[in-house]
Amino acid sequence: MASILKVDTIQTAGGTAALTTDTSGRVFRSNIPHFIAGFATENGLDYRSWTKLPFIKQTHAGIPASSDFDDSNNRYIAPVAGLYWFSWNVRFDAIAAASYIQTEMRVNGTGIPKYRGLNGPPPDTYISIGSHGIIQLNATDYVEAWVTINGDSSINRSDDSNFHGYLIG
Repeated sequence: MASILKVDTIQTAGGTAALTTDTSGRVFRSNIPHFIAGFATENGLDYRSWTKLPFIKQTHAGIPASSDFDDSNNRYIAPVAGLYWFSWNVRFDAIAAASYIQTEMRVNGTGIPKYRGLNGPPPDTYISIGSHGIIQLNATDYVEAWVTINGDSSINRSDDSNFHGYLIG
């Protein structure tokens, strides 16, 4: 036997709206785990060995900073299990012509082969590189962005960089 439930709002036991629908049937979630992170420009960096990028949470375009991003460890910690979308991009300046860059996202310290980037040599003295994709996480799993640069021991990292993600389901 099929049933139809006709409601506009689903609330938690405490009365907080968790899901709402509009007259067109679109569903809105009130609290989606998410984050936006970035960092300041820094010069003369040596990334010749794998190095975790020092992202810290930020606000952007009216989106508040996430309490789920751990600034002390530069990582996002999943508050709940689910599928998450992640994307990050870093701009490096003053790169030697013969250099190449490798990047990867890591979950709980382990690289994800499908979400690695490789670029080089750069067409100019700067390059933007990163990764993006969907990752299945358990609650308390963490995601980090890592990089290594072969061929140059003194590059500049631009604040024109970002790391963000959110729960998609």
